[in-house]
Amino acid sequence: MKNKKILALAIASTLGLTACGDDSTDLRMDDTITNSLNRQSSIAFDLISTDKTVSIPTYLLMNKSDGTLDIPLDKGEPTGRNNPKVAMGDTDGWSPTQPFVIELDLPTGVTLTTDSALLHAAVKIAKVDVSSAKVMSDPVELTAGKDYTVISDGKSLTVLPLNGSLEHGTDYIYAITDALVDSSGQKLGISNNYAALKNKQIDQTGGALEIPQKIVLQVEGLMDKSGIADYENIIYSSWFTTSSAGEALYAVKAATAKVLLAISKGKDASAVWHDGANPNNSDLSKLYKLSGLTPKPLGALDAVIKGHTGVIELPSFLERDVTDEKWKKTPWQSAMPSLAIISGVLTSGSDKEKLELGTQLVKAGIDPKNLADPKEQFKLVGQSFTLNGKPLDSERLITKYSPLPQVKSVEKVNFLLITPKNINAGTKVPVVIYQHGITSLKENILASGPALAAKGYAILAIDLPLHGERKLSDNTVTDEAHADVFMNFTYLPVARDNLRQAVADLIGLRAGLNLIATTPGTELDVLDISKVSFFGHSLGAMSGISLQATIDRPLPDSNGDGVVGDGDGYFKIDKAAFANPGGGIPYLLLSSVNFGGTVKDGLMKTVSADYRNFSGAKCASITKTLCFNAFYDAVKDKPNAQATIDATFQKFAVAAQTVLETADPFALARKISKDTPVYLAQVKGDSTIPNILDPKAGYAAAYSPIAGTTPLISQLGLVNIYTDNETSKKVALINKGNHSSAIAVYGANSNQAATDELQSQITSFLASDDGKTAIIKDESLIN
Repeated sequence: MKNKKILALAIASTLGLTACGDDSTDLRMDDTITNSLNRQSSIAFDLISTDKTVSIPTYLLMNKSDGTLDIPLDKGEPTGRNNPKVAMGDTDGWSPTQPFVIELDLPTGVTLTTDSALLHAAVKIAKVDVSSAKVMSDPVELTAGKDYTVISDGKSLTVLPLNGSLEHGTDYIYAITDALVDSSGQKLGISNNYAALKNKQIDQTGGALEIPQKIVLQVEGLMDKSGIADYENIIYSSWFTTSSAGEALYAVKAATAKVLLAISKGKDASAVWHDGANPNNSDLSKLYKLSGLTPKPLGALDAVIKGHTGVIELPSFLERDVTDEKWKKTPWQSAMPSLAIISGVLTSGSDKEKLELGTQLVKAGIDPKNLADPKEQFKLVGQSFTLNGKPLDSERLITKYSPLPQVKSVEKVNFLLITPKNINAGTKVPVVIYQHGITSLKENILASGPALAAKGYAILAIDLPLHGERKLSDNTVTDEAHADVFMNFTYLPVARDNLRQAVADLIGLRAGLNLIATTPGTELDVLDISKVSFFGHSLGAMSGISLQATIDRPLPDSNGDGVVGDGDGYFKIDKAAFANPGGGIPYLLLSSVNFGGTVKDGLMKTVSADYRNFSGAKCASITKTLCFNAFYDAVKDKPNAQATIDATFQKFAVAAQTVLETADPFALARKISKDTPVYLAQVKGDSTIPNILDPKAGYAAAYSPIAGTTPLISQLGLVNIYTDNETSKKVALINKGNHSSAIAVYGANSNQAATDELQSQITSFLASDDGKTAIIKDESLIN
């Protein structure tokens, strides 16, 4: 990445410290560095000149105050969240699934080797522990070819993580060695700037390069001492921290548990979301309570099931104000000031600042010396502090240091309840929470619900945020013509938080079942809240994976008995069925036959005046997909035109995945308990959510090995039911039908037999006691 904005750590008069033409400097370099500097090709690295060059990922592009990414902008670039670089700044680390981009400095006419054996030998990565004093230890080496692969097209070097091998919320170091050679057979060397950091004979203490040198010497020393890479061979190294995943959802779960506890003591949610955590002073007195139950006529279905509608009040952490499109532009905001910022002031601020902030903390009942305690951290919720006459942490980003969101409003969300037609007096029926897919509605469960009801199950469903009856006041809603309302790739942090809100709503819906004891004599009273399972389709299944991962993560000890999991019973879901989900959301959407055109059209309108003109002149009566395809074909004879478009999509996908990853099911799937029964269905050739992406697709497609359904199957650790149907972790690979087959016979390539098979398997799985049953009617439909 060529960075034209001056990095905060490389300001200044460091040129004199690093100029290799200075005789005194040359005399103080060891032979290893001198020989490496004399090579014609090198890893590009420059912290000093006007054109900064820094490979990513790196600690160098992390904000020291709040722990978020800090991507430099080129002159004239937009500074709002509609710029993907700026949007990445809402993230508390680098994506562990996205490619490393290693910058090269090659002479004209010289290229980098494409020999995979040499490439794999040259790149070393290790997981490390990092103390609060930034001391690295206990390196665990990753394996090239298994945990990551290294790719060269002759002009660039890319490291691509594989199989989810890099973890979230983790520190890694990496080194590039001179096993790399260029097209003339010469080893690559080091840059002047890197030599200044590697050279132990020049102490950078007190200068702008002090911290970078300490990091380089520590990384190289650890690599050398552990036998991962020899000091003499390292030509570049760095350290980076990966982003957290699921912390905001976990905080919502914890806060919801506290609300339910408060309700049991005669209080309400204002005991948790108070003061600044409820900035609009919303009425929280009925939060999570289900009410207004009304019979719903279902036509012919009334003969086999009963339908009711009602309302549950849920916290909206999203803006729903249509003024100036606040709903579209505003991400979740934290209910608490960032612990990273507070800790930074208490450890590195001036004595005056330490006293000022410490006094405010004590006044709020918070022990500044005990901020590592989760109980003490929770006291920060609702608090606001000042420093030097200005608000402390005015931005209120959601990160692992400030994970709980503010309640922006309380949304009265309509629910649909389906119960069996005849229920014996005194009988309780198990509950299935259902979530539909993008552009759909909660009512689509009526196509398959009767089969579950016939087995004695009730089904409870709500619309996804910004769907169906949850439209905004100006009627903005996500439907087949406006999928981008929810996807919102214009403002990536909001797209991420739409995904989070969908999961938070399900957490709230599950929590609300604990309060139905206050509604005896209604249809709600027949629900057995001790037996709750989940069924989701498409985006609903993806939300369900994140939901289950959050629910299965034990809450911390809250009563001091040393046992975690206090309050987990409020949320228990004993089994989950996921039909046609996918991970790597930006990539799968770009490659989706049904949604890819919408995404590409929106991106091209943002970056290309030629495309905007083409669309305005020729696309008034055709779909966005047809418009983009026509433009892409029209420029095929222009040099590099299609390659430029492809590169635009790839760069966008990297940025988008970096932002969305904390809420992506691929990132959370492994957090589902090994004891939770899971069923997943994949339909061959799914045109909405691809099974897996083809790296050689070559048609305006961004590639990632994590995208689609198949990688998610691996993350979940599922076993093909064709070979083993006795496991509680199962996947059905259906060879006929389409994306909607689990719900109904609908659309191109629909197949009645596939729908019957899927509904049989899903219904029998959810109705089984142990989650090991999925009745197969026709084995010919399963691969």
